[in-house]
Amino acid sequence: MLRYIKHALFPFPLVLVAVTGPFVLEPFDLVNLSACSAMAIGALGLAFVWGTLGILNLGHSVFFGIGAYAYAIAVSNFGDSTLAMLTGTILPVVFSLVLGSCLFFSRLSDVYLGVITLCVTLIFHSFSCRPRIPGFTSGRCR
Repeated sequence: MLRYIKHALFPFPLVLVAVTGPFVLEPFDLVNLSACSAMAIGALGLAFVWGTLGILNLGHSVFFGIGAYAYAIAVSNFGDSTLAMLTGTILPVVFSLVLGSCLFFSRLSDVYLGVITLCVTLIFHSFSCRPRIPGFTSGRCR
């Protein structure tokens, strides 16, 4: 019974920090906290996929990178952060659903899934370093 109470009460300190953080913390600390929180969510996702499910996913960072890349491109072109946040959230979800349905419904074995996700990572890196979309700014990549 005590274990269920601990699991039920675990989110409350996180919600308390998220709600009171902008009013209590300095902007520098708030940016660092939000960056660390984003990295922690990515690490928890990888720990769940590899540790619990036993699936070697070498392309886990692609979904994280697609969200960051979509947000950066949307902010630099549209200027509004609300539309950019929606773009940075929806685009990785759609990409992961398409890639996941293609990979898991084809019933690939563990090793082949790892190789294909590694290839997806390399393709994304190649794409993100050479974007040429006319009419849009995409920054500099070295």
